[in-house]
Order: sequence, then structure tokens, then C-alpha cells
Amino acid sequence: MKDGELIKRAKIASEAGIKIVWIGEFEGFKDPFYVAELIADFVDFVGFGILSPIKRKYNEIFRLLSKFDRKIVVGIAPGNFNNPKEALEMTIDCIKYLKKRLEVPVLAGCSSPIITKKSSEMADGILFNYVKSEYIRWISKFVKKKLFIAAYGPSLILPSEFFEDLLIASAIVVSSKAFVKEFGFDELFEEIRQIDFQKLVEIRQMGKSIKHTPDYKILDRYSNILLENFTISGDVNSITIRIKDLLEHCNHVILSDPFFRDANSMRLLKHVADVVTNNP
Repeated sequence: MKDGELIKRAKIASEAGIKIVWIGEFEGFKDPFYVAELIADFVDFVGFGILSPIKRKYNEIFRLLSKFDRKIVVGIAPGNFNNPKEALEMTIDCIKYLKKRLEVPVLAGCSSPIITKKSSEMADGILFNYVKSEYIRWISKFVKKKLFIAAYGPSLILPSEFFEDLLIASAIVVSSKAFVKEFGFDELFEEIRQIDFQKLVEIRQMGKSIKHTPDYKILDRYSNILLENFTISGDVNSITIRIKDLLEHCNHVILSDPFFRDANSMRLLKHVADVVTNNP
């Protein structure tokens, strides 16, 4: 997406009453700090959700964040890493490091009980990578004290040209073994572990469909389960119902990628926001 279009979408979100525009850190997109500089003057707050201390050193994250004064909210989480114990330690250390140096909210991105317990002891809030109330209630039991809690996950108003991206994102979310065991997603988990997500993402970045790939067969077979349990998607009414339900159990809901990339979803964002806040 070109810079001008990113600014345009940020303005749409701000005009819809969205106070925090969240920017993810993902290899397929532009650098989040670059995007933040583009849109900072057009939104109330920029949310970095999430930044990984695996990808950048703590002092580099601090240096880059320091440019934005107090118009930011920061989310820190491990990201993809082969050593869970080391990733957890680095995430906790990074949160501590930033909290000592920044006068802005520092949140932890969580999907497992262990990181939730550890990070909730010092973070200002939690970004839970779940978008179903049942799952938010479960993971919230591991929060050590009263904190700001947000739910975020792949989101999209359907039908959309970005449906395949939504499926990919929904499958990536299923990563916590504790969650999988608790809710009986063992078969799904074992199947999606076989998927080469990097390759699927690369195909989509080239503007091509993934329907011809063997991995898509897995996504397609479990599509109903993935969409229902790990996304905020469907028609406008379905999305507003899901958001309202989530807000009964958390403070904030983040409509994650590919919502922001879809022109129709962004066109209807103000309507969604108005219905959710009972301001039609």
C-alpha cells in the first residue's frame, strides 16, 4: 500500500472515532516506525502492536519510540521464535527496560498462561491474541492484577478480496499449546503445523491466489472453525455483535489485518464504531 493510501486510511479511522490506530510488525508490511511517522499527525494515538525484542535490540526499540513523544501505546511480544523460554525472558526484560525509560503505556502481547502471568506483574496492560469471549475469560484468569485488557485478531468484513489473507492470519493465531489443549483444538493444531506460512504469505504478496497450493486444502478444510474461533469477520451485523460481546470482557478491541487493507471494511468502519458505541 502506498504512503498516501496509508494516510488516507488512518484519517478514515480517526474520523470514525477510533482513538488508537494500531500498527503491526510483520515482514510483509512496511516498517511500523516508518508507518507511524506517516500517520502520527492524523490520529490521536499510534499503537505499536506488537514489537518483538527478538527482531530489534531493546535500545533500538527505545530510540525509535522516543521520536513520538506521548502519542503512542506500545505492545511487546516475542513473535516467532524457536526457543520459548528465551523469548519469554527477552519479552519480560524488554517490557521492564521500556517502562523505566518511557512515559507511555507499555503492554504485553500474550496468548499463553505463562507469559500472561509473568508480564501482568509489570506491564500496563495485556494484548490478548483472542477474539472470542470464552477465550478472553479463560486467559484473563492468569492476569495477576487489574489491568487494561485488549482483544485483537484477524478481522474483515466479508465478502472480500482479502479472504485468503484472513484465513492465513487466523491459522497463524493458533500457536499456544496450553490454549489448544484447554479447548480441544489438537487435531487442528497438528494439521496447521504442517503449513508453510511464509510461502503462502509470499504468494499473496505477489497478488496471486493460494488456492492451488496443498496448504490451502488444510485451510479450506478448517475454514469455518478458523473464522468462527480466531477472527472477527462476517457481515457488518456479525462483526458488531462480536465486538460488543468482547467488550463485556475486555476494555478494547483491535481489528487486525487484513481489515485496514480492505477498502470496503474501512468504508463501513464508522458504521461499525457507531453501532458498537450506540451512537447511530
